[in-house]
Amino acid sequence: MKLLIIIIIIHLLYFDSTVVKQKTTVTNPIIAFKPEKLIIKNPKQNFISENIGFLNKGIGELRIESIETSCKCASATILNNGIEPMSIGKIRLSINLESQDGSVYEFYILSNAINSPFTYRVFIEYDSNDTSNKSKY
Repeated sequence: MKLLIIIIIIHLLYFDSTVVKQKTTVTNPIIAFKPEKLIIKNPKQNFISENIGFLNKGIGELRIESIETSCKCASATILNNGIEPMSIGKIRLSINLESQDGSVYEFYILSNAINSPFTYRVFIEYDSNDTSNKSKY
């Protein structure tokens, strides 16, 4: 009889610790962008500002801590934070093309998501026939 009680207690302790482990792994948010990159063709202005939406595909509130950029000519603003599961958040990405360092700009999004940091890329493409932006070459 004592053996049966000991087995039941051990089983209950193991089950409780398994439930705790599952709760810590499933409650993490996941940040998802669609599309995963932005392509801007033949921009007509030297300053670009775009609002980008993202989805919290995980479980638990998604909080963006900061956004870093690959160059000083780019910046980002968090438009809303504390994104609930299966809800959409927004950030504003801005790039000054006058001090263009290249054609690819990276935004490093640091958050509490399990796939953090997430790198969002913006590509600037110019047609070779477009002469309006010739000074960019």
